Amino acid sequence: MKNDYDIVIVGAGPAGLSASFFSKYFDKDNNYRVLLLDRLSKEKYGIYHDMCGGCISQKAFKEIKPIKPKHIIENIYLTREHVINQFKIENKIKGYIINRPKFFYDLMNEFKKMGGNYKSRFVTEIKSEKTIIKVKTSNDEIINTKFLIGADGAYSTIRRKMGFGEINTTPTVQYVIDEEPEHGVLKIFYDEKYQGDYKWIFPNGDTSKVGFPFLRNIKVDLKGKILKKQSRLIGCGGLKNIVKENVLLIGDAAGQTNPLSKGGIRPGMYAGKIAAESIIKYNNSSRYENEWKKSIFDTNIMNIAFEKLKKMNNDEIIEHLQPFKNNNLTGFLKVILLKKYWKYFNLYKAYNLERDIGW
Repeated sequence: MKNDYDIVIVGAGPAGLSASFFSKYFDKDNNYRVLLLDRLSKEKYGIYHDMCGGCISQKAFKEIKPIKPKHIIENIYLTREHVINQFKIENKIKGYIINRPKFFYDLMNEFKKMGGNYKSRFVTEIKSEKTIIKVKTSNDEIINTKFLIGADGAYSTIRRKMGFGEINTTPTVQYVIDEEPEHGVLKIFYDEKYQGDYKWIFPNGDTSKVGFPFLRNIKVDLKGKILKKQSRLIGCGGLKNIVKENVLLIGDAAGQTNPLSKGGIRPGMYAGKIAAESIIKYNNSSRYENEWKKSIFDTNIMNIAFEKLKKMNNDEIIEHLQPFKNNNLTGFLKVILLKKYWKYFNLYKAYNLERDIGW
């Protein structure tokens, strides 16, 4: 039947495109009919996906082979964290700033070349009937599928219609500034006014991207000419369950963005891969949830750390990061020897993990 599919994926962001690509990549004999739906027109798609810092770790591409880094704007080698303008903490990293829309267009084209189908639609209704899921789209089209993958963002229609529960969301605002960046460096600024989050300055070619959580008490104080203003909602915090019958949630729809770094490309693309693998190789949607919960990305220690950071004032932020002031190599020794830092030990564990998986 024309509107019968084995897999329907809703949302063509990093998670949805990864699930689409790997659904066909693992389907060597082209036995599965796979449909990708996205609500955005081509013009709006490019604008929407530019609303991101675009940072992704080199490690991510080991997890999502054979996808390779393309459309690299900047090679990143350092994060510099400014602690209330009192001191700095620097960490070496290896990663990229990518042109997110172009990178995603390439993935979509690969998906189509391997036999995947794409339609510009948004979902209005979902009904699960035994082994078939009926999906109604914006033009009143009814699509039947065996598996439905929701990758439709922080305000996911799939999550809400199927009763998965709520996730935490963070509205953010970002400005593209006509100012030469410090190339290769991610700049991060901590302050109590960001309520557990931070301000960032990321390189963007010969311009800079400056962003922070969208909160009433934050005044816009930017250097340079504002070229663009962008905003988006980030989904994090996770869900107890990310599979219900043959409906799977991935990416922001499942709250899989790292709650500390707010990096979402890497975990979303990893989730997309293991969701596709679970269906194509194992015909088992539950396997995806089990594999996700065993991964380094699904850890409640990040959520606990974020909740603690939200309640800290500037004095507390400065105090708990003192052991690592100016990259003091004896920082961890201080934590062990000085009792006053013991109360922050779980935070330090979260930070150590974040440095490995944050982007």
